Amino acid sequence: MTQRSMPGVFAPLFALSVVVAAIAEPALGQVSADRFEQMPARSIGPVGTIGRISAIDAVVSDPNVVYVGAATGGLWKSVNGGQTWRSVFDDQSVSAVATVAINQTKPEILWIGIGAGGGNNDDDD
Repeated sequence: MTQRSMPGVFAPLFALSVVVAAIAEPALGQVSADRFEQMPARSIGPVGTIGRISAIDAVVSDPNVVYVGAATGGLWKSVNGGQTWRSVFDDQSVSAVATVAINQTKPEILWIGIGAGGGNNDDDD
């Protein structure tokens, strides 16, 4: 099996494009991509590393509320469509967030999956 990954600089740009695409989706409400033109790509993970984005979800009724899970950087929340982020997982003992899902009928309820897989799904162990 060949492992593929995006070089460090492309991961934040990819994550940003996913956020922009999700927010611009007409079903979620119309948000102009112009608001992201002045935003430089930046790391939102731990200092000194890129912080690979492993999960993303947005509130359908308010697409400005976005959660991002980072493989080594915890859970982050934006309330302005991704322009700024704050960590909401600093007090937890595990920093690897594998998946995030918002209860769309009650957006204050959020489920996250933590940890990282062993990398080999063929093991019987």
